[in-house]
Amino acid sequence: MSETLHIGRKISRICELRGMKQEALAAELGISQQAVSKIEQSAEVEEESLNKIAKALGVSVEA
Repeated sequence: MSETLHIGRKISRICELRGMKQEALAAELGISQQAVSKIEQSAEVEEESLNKIAKALGVSVEA
């Protein structure tokens, strides 16, 4: 059960805690708001994307 992390949901939650909207994260990453929405609905995210997202949110990849 320890590997049932839903990465997208965690990204969404961190954005929420930071008061960051999908549009703002999308602008930081240079992608569309729809792409951010898709990422937030994904259980898994590519490591490269995850690194960029973590940097944009100011958190570690592990977070």
